[in-house]
Amino acid sequence: MDFTKEELKNYIKEYQKRSKEAYSRSRAMRVDPKERAKYHREYLDAQAMIRNINYKMTKDTWLYDDLPNGHFVKHFRVLASGDPNRVGKLVDAFGREYDVPRK
Repeated sequence: MDFTKEELKNYIKEYQKRSKEAYSRSRAMRVDPKERAKYHREYLDAQAMIRNINYKMTKDTWLYDDLPNGHFVKHFRVLASGDPNRVGKLVDAFGREYDVPRK
């Protein structure tokens, strides 16, 4: 799943907004401590996603296993392919091959 630079920039803006809202709610004293903890986790998740997107934009690879649209990078084994060299290899959602022997 490839994202354009514009899509990634839009996701950064969205996660910055989420981060700001979650941080302000996590600091509010009128909120129940359990709710504040939930908002603090949301804030940390948004910050991690911003880091992940910035890393993708600079290094052209993902830092963490989750994508901005909520999907996770899943690994699967190629069972059938037009390229016989790929059959049986472990591949992630981005098409990168992993050198993991099959047991």
